[in-house]
Parts: sequence; C-alpha cells; structure tokens
Amino acid sequence: ARTFQSTRKRTTATIRRRMANSEDHVWIQYTPCTCVGPCTAKTCSCMRDGNFCERFCACRGTCNNRFGGCNCRHGTCRTRTCPCFAAARECDPDLCKRCTSSAAACAHERRDGWPFSELCMPIPAAPEPPVTGPDARNDPGEQCMNMRLLMRQHKHICLGLSAVAGWGAFLKYGAKKNELLGEYTGELITQVEADRRGKIYDRVNCSFLFNLNEQWVLDAHLKGNKLKFANHSATPNCYAKVLMVRGDHRVGIFAKETLGPGAELTYDYRYERDKAPAWAMSDDAAAPLFM
Repeated sequence: ARTFQSTRKRTTATIRRRMANSEDHVWIQYTPCTCVGPCTAKTCSCMRDGNFCERFCACRGTCNNRFGGCNCRHGTCRTRTCPCFAAARECDPDLCKRCTSSAAACAHERRDGWPFSELCMPIPAAPEPPVTGPDARNDPGEQCMNMRLLMRQHKHICLGLSAVAGWGAFLKYGAKKNELLGEYTGELITQVEADRRGKIYDRVNCSFLFNLNEQWVLDAHLKGNKLKFANHSATPNCYAKVLMVRGDHRVGIFAKETLGPGAELTYDYRYERDKAPAWAMSDDAAAPLFM
C-alpha cells in the first residue's frame, strides 16, 4: 500500500507540473534510463528530466516512476480528468485497459477486411466492447478519443491558394472543436542544425521549423506533409500540441473551434513581436478556396 501511494503521489506531482506549464514550454527529450535497481532521483535520468519511466527503460517501467495509464470509466479521455490527457500523453492501449477496445475497433476498421478479403475468407465481425468486468466503461458506446496520433485518425487536408500568404492548408469535410486534424511531420534535426538552417530560411522569409523538444526540431521544408502550409494567424482556428506517444514526442494540430468544410487552417506561430514577418501581422479572414 505504501508503494502504491508513493507512486500515485509522484505521478500526480509530475502531471500537475505539466499542467502548470505554458503553451510554449519545451519538453525534455525522453531517454530510457539504465537503472539496474530501484529508480531514485539521484540515479534515474527519467526522474531528473521530469519524464516517466517507460517500457523501454532498463527498469521496464516497473519502478515508482512509472506511468500507470488511465482508468476512465466514462468520457472520451479528452479532459484533464484523464491522467494521460493531463500529462500531455496519448492513451496507450497496453496501459489503459479501458481504451484497448477502442484501439481494437479502430484497427479492425482500418484493415477493411484485410487479409481475409485477399484470401477469399469470411471477414470477422468488429470486436465488441466489454460490458462487464474491470475493462468495461459505464457506456460501452463511448470510445477513447485520445489515441488519434497513434491510430492515425487524421482529417482530409487539401492544398490551395491562401488569403494570408502563398499556399494554405484547407479542411475538406469539417471538424469538431478539439478534434485532431493531422500530425505535423518533418525531418528530425538537432537544435544546432535548426539554428543554421533558420538563418538561411530567414533570408527567403520562409521557414517550416517546429520545436519538438529541447534536443530535436522538426523541419518540414522537404519532408513535411500538407499541414506545413497552415499559415500563421493572431486569431487562429487551430492549435498545435506536443504529445508523448509511446515514448516519442509528436506534434498534433487540433481544431480550436468547430470548422466547416473548406475552412483554411491557421494557428499561432508564437512569433516574437520584433521578428514577425509583415504578412503575419495581418488578421484577414482566409477564403475557403481549396484544390
């Protein structure tokens, strides 16, 4: 009982620190610890960096610094009552047992009958969520909505001429508030390399750099997706959030409000006032034109 209580206190303290951080806080890169015995603040690199121990650590995530996942009986894990959401993490179906059925249902839908359709075999029915037992939710119809990066549940993004500057990213079918639109992807580079490239990008007034954590930066210039064309706005309709997904930091772009079909996606680049380009100071509404 004492071990469980100390684990819960440490987990709650870490989550509260993360909830208190501002939006522009830069996370520390997770590096698996090499602790042979019990993890302590003096020996564990995870604890020193303010990270949880994961299954990739030498302790296998079985120490007092482990993250036990959520146990949400109701809701969709999209509020701060969910420990995963509050800690800026996506739910892990291996840890969050009540979210496992949601992951199984999503995986079944994405397979679309494969490989049974290729083998001319009967396609099994979708797995039913548990209605009784420790893994059941109060409402079996509720699904976890905090695994969208992991399950690649992205919206259809289109490219078109922007009313802000150059090309822009547009939403094809619309989205609800706080719904994931997609993942900001790019080449993973160091902070030193990002500083070097940033000087070059500033000369041409075009940069796709995104701070991932204190060690790595995403550069979407050559290896990004359509979301790299989402422009800056001081009154955006989207927001970016760095989430821990199974040991990796990943960037999700979420709807800040309910968006209709054809809406241009914008979010706050968090420019410093004296470094913002001229076009970024305009708050004109974007036209819903896309291709």
